[in-house]
Parts: sequence; structure tokens; C-alpha cells
Amino acid sequence: MIWTKTKTAIVAGAAVILSAGSFTAVETVAHSRSAEHGKLILNKVVAANRFWLLAPPDTVTNYSYVFHLSWDKAPGGVLQTPVHVGNPSKASSRERQGITYSSLLQHLARNPEQVRVHSIKEENGKIRMALEVLRASGARTTYVVDGKSYPIPPLGIECGNGTSGGWRGLFTTGGTNAELVLDAEKMVPLNSVVKVSGGTVEESFSDYTEVNPGNYVPLSVTVKYARLRRDWRDMEFAWKFKLHDGLWLFDESQYRGEKVAWTDQVVVNQSVESQAGQGVIQ
Repeated sequence: MIWTKTKTAIVAGAAVILSAGSFTAVETVAHSRSAEHGKLILNKVVAANRFWLLAPPDTVTNYSYVFHLSWDKAPGGVLQTPVHVGNPSKASSRERQGITYSSLLQHLARNPEQVRVHSIKEENGKIRMALEVLRASGARTTYVVDGKSYPIPPLGIECGNGTSGGWRGLFTTGGTNAELVLDAEKMVPLNSVVKVSGGTVEESFSDYTEVNPGNYVPLSVTVKYARLRRDWRDMEFAWKFKLHDGLWLFDESQYRGEKVAWTDQVVVNQSVESQAGQGVIQ
């Protein structure tokens, strides 16, 4: 009788172990499927937004514009910088976009393998994703200032009103964890929030227009760097963009109630003869 009870207990215990093992296996499979589903969604996001995240359409072979920055030290109070982009796919993001803007979406488009999806929730036509940005293999983890070591986050963020030589509002920061909200039909970002040291960087995207079937660009982007410390002032950029024959380019910026930057004299696909005649240097 004692043997029977012991045997029963052993069998019951084995059943519990098997049940727990089965649960773990199911959980692992579910997590794997969620990760694959997340990758598929992010691939669709990059494809739908590639003309503003990576490069303009192949039909845009070159372009030029003049960038203006309100600057009291410049003649007439405005710093003017002529810019010519001879190879859009290889140009710096600042020159290509017409503004200093590198954040979560740009990093995702350039390095999709460095983004891990932790959760996906879809409702009311929107997809909400919790993301983790992974460190690139071999990347530095710390930097040293005055003998003190500081961590380098895997996602670097740089935003500011300017391209080179001067800015009216500029910040650089970084983070690891983010939340991204998408339009489930168009696969375009509506909002993103990145947790950074001492606060958050939130971006809002709107006024989308379709460049080609299935390819969209936002004509309004707002970037807000909200800081937790009361003695640090928040920074917020309200940017407008325009389409010029398929080219998505910065148009103007509102910063602290003032128009501080804008572009004009935009020429797309200028001939070599015209460039030479105007003295444009590539």
C-alpha cells in the first residue's frame, strides 16, 4: 500500500514535470512566432517609408537647395548655406534631408537586425510595439570624460535646427527601449517614444502623402525632448517638409514660437551644364 502511494506520487510528479515542460515549449514557440511577426511588421514599415528614411526614389539623381538659419551673428541675421547633393544614396543624412535628424526610425531602417520586438498589440487600426535596440557587434560601450566613465546607449539620437556650421536648438542623447505606434493599414509611424537618460524623446508624424503606391512620407514631424530635471528646459521642434518631384526635403522649422530655419531655391535633377554655369561644386 505504501509502495502504491509512492508510485502514484511519482507518476503524479512526472505528470507535473511534463506539463511544465510542455508549457515552456508552447511559451517559447509563441515568443518565437511573436518575434517573427514583429520582424515582418518592421520590414513592412521600412518598405513603406524608405523614401524618407533611406533615400529618395531612383528618379531623383541629384538636387540642390539653399538652407537658411536665423542667426544674429550672420549678415542680415540669416546664415545661408547652398547645398548640392550629387549622390542621394551616399549623402549624409543632414544634407539629404535638409535638417539634422537621426532617431529611432532612421536607425531601424539602417540596422533592422539591431531591433528586437518584445510585444505587439493591435487595436482600433493601430499597432503598438515595444522595442529594444541592440548594441552593434564590437561597438563601444562607454566613453570617458575627466577620468569618469559613462555608458554609450545602443541607439544614438541627434536632432537640431541646422545642417552644419550652426544650429538653433540641438540635442544629442540615446537610449535602448522604445515604443512605436503604427497605422496598421499604411504601415507608417504615428508616434514613437524613446526612454533616454534623464527623460524621453517623443516624435509625432502626420500629414502623410503617397509618393508611389504603398510608399509614404510625412510632411509634419514634431520632436520633443522632455527632461525630468526642472532646471533643464524641454526642447521641441515642429518641422514641415515638402515633396519636390519625389524628393522629401525639409521646408521650415518652428522653435519656441519662432521660424528659425527654412529651405528654398530647390532644384531637382539639375543638368551638369547648369551646375557648371552656376558654379555649384559637388
